[in-house]
Amino acid sequence: MPNKKILLICWDFPPNQGIGGRRWAKFAKYISKKGYEIHVIKSQPTPFNKISSWFKDVNKSNIHLHEINMFWVCKWLNDYNSKFSFIKTRLAKIAIKTFFKGTIYDKAIGVEKQFLKLAQDIILKHKIKNVIVTGAPFNLIYYTALLKQKHPNVNIIADYRDPWLTAMNYGMQNLTPQQKSEEQRKQNYVFETVNFITTPNQFLVEEVKQSYTGNNKIVAEFNVLQHAFDQDDIYVSFEKQENKSDTIKLVYGGSLYIGTEPYLDLLSNSISEFKIKFPNKKLEIIIYTEDLIQEKIFKMHSDVVSFFKPVGDEIFKKIEQCDFILIFLSEHNKDFKTTKFYEFLPYKKPYLYFGPAGYVSHCIVDDNIGFVVNASDDFNRILGDESWSKKCNGFKEIDKYSLNTITDTLIDKFI
Repeated sequence: MPNKKILLICWDFPPNQGIGGRRWAKFAKYISKKGYEIHVIKSQPTPFNKISSWFKDVNKSNIHLHEINMFWVCKWLNDYNSKFSFIKTRLAKIAIKTFFKGTIYDKAIGVEKQFLKLAQDIILKHKIKNVIVTGAPFNLIYYTALLKQKHPNVNIIADYRDPWLTAMNYGMQNLTPQQKSEEQRKQNYVFETVNFITTPNQFLVEEVKQSYTGNNKIVAEFNVLQHAFDQDDIYVSFEKQENKSDTIKLVYGGSLYIGTEPYLDLLSNSISEFKIKFPNKKLEIIIYTEDLIQEKIFKMHSDVVSFFKPVGDEIFKKIEQCDFILIFLSEHNKDFKTTKFYEFLPYKKPYLYFGPAGYVSHCIVDDNIGFVVNASDDFNRILGDESWSKKCNGFKEIDKYSLNTITDTLIDKFI
């Protein structure tokens, strides 16, 4: 009988808050449903941590949490709440640059020894053969690859939620040549050591593969492990639906990424023209995001556009009650389907895409699940046609995007 115990390494695994824990909280939930016992190494939550909305998914008897303590300099670097936070962050930057190579913004800096001891203890005690690690922070992936030195037969799956060397964040765009060389060295070692590297989409697979700069044999096999929706999260209203009014309701939930401003401007201009062209029709646009500063773009449309903080799982109720789901992407992520893209699919509401042409916009059109807005005329043409829902009939066979199905493809990589 195979050993059905695995080790999962995820820095912000629930109850820690943060979107970094969502992907693997969901996978852990379904891996555990399929009879596996999971040991998770995560970071200790900060004093200001709120309980993750995904903790309910992993608060199970066969999911065991083990914590590592963030190194003091990283605690100081990420301390924005204390009285002396400015001084602490300055000192932390100096200390990290002095004693560590590579980017200074990786939260797993300085925990290598602590991590390796804990991981090796868990592997030996529970005779674990399969290890999964997800980054960012990318040092975790490197530390996990080092486990092969003492445990060469362990099967390691390294999951990239984002690109490493070509990332737009984590300080990767402003590295000195020496810092970049260190990050390249660590990633090259990962490629030459682990068994599998997974990413949420094929474009990221290719981007990651092309960032290899070593001269040795790449051992890792690259695969797509796409985001997916959780069947248990689907909200279905059992209330009798009233006859719809003339109000057309559009909802957005998620981050407003760097570079989306031109497309938010396009939406604002489209609203202006809509009001002129359809004076008897009403629009209601609700945006749930942490990026409330973007509300200023819609200052002249406060009667139409409302901004709110994220509402957790309540977003599914909002989606179930809307007419269109808004998608805003920018040049750097136009080819990446977000977790929300998959989570909202079961509601069969048309996507209304604002962003540059890319894989996501082409999929929306080709799969007939929504519309792309390139100009205000597109917006008015789409919303002015009351038969829009009949034109989006591509929401079929969505089970292939479910966590239950995608988890099976992950388990196929276990030994």
